[in-house]
Amino acid sequence: MKILLPLDGSVYSKKAINYLSHLEDIKKFTNTVFLVNVQKKIPSSIENKLKNGVVEELQNAESRAILKPAKKKLEEAGYKVKTKVCFGRATENIVKVSKEIKPDLIIMGSHGRTPVKGLLFGSKTSSVLASTKAPMLVLRKESQYAEDRMRVGICIDGSEYSNAAIKYAQQHMQLFGKDPIFYLINVITPHSGLIIPEVSAFGAPAMTKEEFEREQRIPFDEKVEPIYEELRSKDIE
Repeated sequence: MKILLPLDGSVYSKKAINYLSHLEDIKKFTNTVFLVNVQKKIPSSIENKLKNGVVEELQNAESRAILKPAKKKLEEAGYKVKTKVCFGRATENIVKVSKEIKPDLIIMGSHGRTPVKGLLFGSKTSSVLASTKAPMLVLRKESQYAEDRMRVGICIDGSEYSNAAIKYAQQHMQLFGKDPIFYLINVITPHSGLIIPEVSAFGAPAMTKEEFEREQRIPFDEKVEPIYEELRSKDIE
């Protein structure tokens, strides 16, 4: 598989490097890790006041300071690494590189903001997620690499999108370390046709709490059981 890893020198992108460095299984299935650093364009009013080549020299130096140690660490961990420097808007360049190399996975760090705040603050991660079809792994600063069995939650609703998530997880088990445990999560809403004792005074038949909860579980079981059985048949817990 090919992995695209945008880096900006922050603690969030360093988290992604550490994550990859610790995943032993993924190295066996990874052809190349592509490291990309995007440098912002300097306003022409400022650039014109500087000597020719000064801006480019400074930006290249900054890129080397970010990419060189990352490349070294990943190569020492056993990966083949390629680097690329782009200039301009981060999101546009990351998406452009993604279309060029067609990665199997994009790994990015996140500040951990809510989706709304991410949009308001121009989150690069949120923007890339909305602009590319490539699968993404988003790592937060406070998350820790699991030395033991990784616990993986997969939210499913029976749609083609959740089915695609299940399929991707099965095809890329190396992302989750040794012997991961999967938790299948489905959220259901109360059925409008069910009546519980508190509202049975209207003349409709009453249901006990246990009956009500049992009825609620039916759509959950319908969505989860086939996936559960498929994973168990492949010795996936």
